[in-house]
Amino acid sequence: MSQFEFLKARGLINEKRYADARIVLKRINDPKAAEWLAKLDKIDPPSDVPETEAEIENKQLNLQQWIQIEKKVGLATGLLLYALAGSQILSAIPKLFEAFSKNVDNGSILFNLFTALFCLGVGTRAIWRTLQEDRLERMVINLKTGNQRLVAILCALVSGGFLIFALGSPIALFDAILFGCVAALWWWRADQALKI
Repeated sequence: MSQFEFLKARGLINEKRYADARIVLKRINDPKAAEWLAKLDKIDPPSDVPETEAEIENKQLNLQQWIQIEKKVGLATGLLLYALAGSQILSAIPKLFEAFSKNVDNGSILFNLFTALFCLGVGTRAIWRTLQEDRLERMVINLKTGNQRLVAILCALVSGGFLIFALGSPIALFDAILFGCVAALWWWRADQALKI
């Protein structure tokens, strides 16, 4: 447990979040933690107003709240991507039967299958990540809202691409809506990160 706490403290120190690193180090019952606190005090002297237990507890609650949000976002992202993979496979099946009977362009079939495999892989990773408590907490501590907004913008662009092709295909419209949901979910996630 203390090794994970040291990793957490190191991550916070690297981000120059010294007050949060102090909180983590104060909880560790190890002489090495005292050494780190002394070095941290040289780098960034503590403020004159010590943090109260209530403030420390509030920060821990915020971390736990964020971990719960992260679990929900990961699960929802995974399920949306599974649905998208399913729609891509359903879209490819009729084209496969057509390809055997006629001379059909195989590019769209390969695109559907590649998209399905990609969505299955990313969806599985998103769900797996939510089940890993220590990995999830480490990820939350090193959270970057800019990265979340970038994922949201990329998903919105992909959604727009599917909308262009949706003119004649209800499956492409469904895919566009799913990618739009993932984009909205990740944008909301970034907003929540700023609040906590």
